[in-house]
Formats: sequence, C-alpha cells, structure tokens
Amino acid sequence: MNNTITNLLSNQSQKEIRTDRLQVQGNVLKVDKNTLQLSNISTLSHGRLKVNIPYPLIIIWLLISLIILKFSFILGLILIIALGVYIYYLYQKTLNTNSYLYIQLNSGIIYPIYFKEESFLLEVQDVLETAFNQRNQNISINIKDQTIVGDNNSIAEHSIGNNNIIESNNTDKSFSIGEINNSSLEQVQLGHGNHANIASNVSGYDWDEISKELERVINNISISSSVKSVSIEALEAAKNKDTSTFETIVKSHKAEFLSELFVNFAGSLLTQVVTKILGMG
Repeated sequence: MNNTITNLLSNQSQKEIRTDRLQVQGNVLKVDKNTLQLSNISTLSHGRLKVNIPYPLIIIWLLISLIILKFSFILGLILIIALGVYIYYLYQKTLNTNSYLYIQLNSGIIYPIYFKEESFLLEVQDVLETAFNQRNQNISINIKDQTIVGDNNSIAEHSIGNNNIIESNNTDKSFSIGEINNSSLEQVQLGHGNHANIASNVSGYDWDEISKELERVINNISISSSVKSVSIEALEAAKNKDTSTFETIVKSHKAEFLSELFVNFAGSLLTQVVTKILGMG
C-alpha cells in the first residue's frame, strides 16, 4: 500500500529542470547535473509541463479521510483540508503555460527543460537534432543569454598569398598566412561571420567597420542585458566618430566588453580595438 501511494506521488508530475547552460560534446549532452548520451535519446519534443492527476490516490485519500472523520472529527477535517490544498496545487500546475523542451530517453525517463522564450527553444531543438547525426560537435548553449556557440559554424582551410582574399562559409578551422603586402590584412572573414579589416599603415579607428560589428553584437543578443546596453552606447559614439566618448564607454564597462557574450559576436577588429583601449593588446 505504501509503495503504491509513493509511486502515485512521485509520478504526479514531471519535475522541471531550470538551468542556464546545455553542453554538447561528441556523443554527450550535459544537462544540469545529468550527463546523457545522445545515442540514448529516443525523442525530442516541446510543450507545456505535463501534470498527471493521480485520481486513485485522491479517491483513496478522500475515503480514508471520511472514515477517520467518524472517529476523530479534527483529524479527519485536517486530512480533508490537506487533500483540498493538494488538489489546488495540482490545479495551479495545470495552468502552467511555460515552454519546455522534453528529452525522452530510451529507458522512458523524461527531462523537461524550462525555456523563457519558445523561439529560442525551437532553435536549441534544431541544434540538438543536428547533433544526433554529427557526433563530433562541440556546442555551448546559453539558455540565460539565449546564445548558441560551437561547431554548427566552421571555416574551411585557406592559404593567403599575394593579393589573395579569403572567402569562407562561416567556418572555424585553421588557415596559413603567406606573404602579405604592406603588412596588412584586408576583409578577412573569421569565425561567426566576423571580418578583420586591419592595416598597420592606417592610423585611427575604422568607424564604419566598428559600427557594423557593434550592430552585429546588438542584433545577436535577443534579450535585455548590460552587454547589449553598453554596445548600443558604444555604437552611438562610433557613428558620431567620437573617440573620447567611445574609449570612455569601453573603459567604464570593461567587464561587459570582455564578457563571453560580447566576444562571441564581436568581430576581430572590434575585439582588437577593445583590448587596445583597455591596454591588453
């Protein structure tokens, strides 16, 4: 009897997981304190948190409460009130409209992961589905900041010689550098669509390129954050070509401009400018 009641209680709902990060490394998916094998995942789905109403438990609870009520009014009343509170708790659970990504294993265990935005949940689901077929992936998913960084974007190998320009398809692999005229790199595409437009014989800032890279950072951060706010401030200064204000903003918000979120989307030119202003490059 005790085992039956325990099972009913434990299965009354699926315990949600709230975590800031998911990590895919080869055939491994790290979820909160759990490490799962991608090959052990049977299905991915999304929806609201599911609540299983334990009707047998409620009926047994009510019958026992009514029986006890005849012999001990106070104890029976307490049990009935407790049942009412439990039913209200289940009712509130059914009103939950949050979005969850459901990871179901071959064993039948289900992990519901909470997402604030359903649109980002769908992006993550697509990434995980791709990882099923590409087991050499290394992907970091930041649920809190709604960013995905990893091997879904990669750069094929290229060699730079005289007057050669690199054209890539968002890749992250190595390339070799040969003789470069005038000691400069022009329009080199690196990583996440980032561009380097750096020339050693040019003084001052390339405000147009800095503005483009700041706009890319802002557009890629879908939620309000301090990184997005200071990037907007820096963009305004860059568009006004206000060197003093731009450098003051960078120095005043060192943590934001060196954060993982900013660096993930900043181009190599913008990263070099920031590190130079901060005396780190």
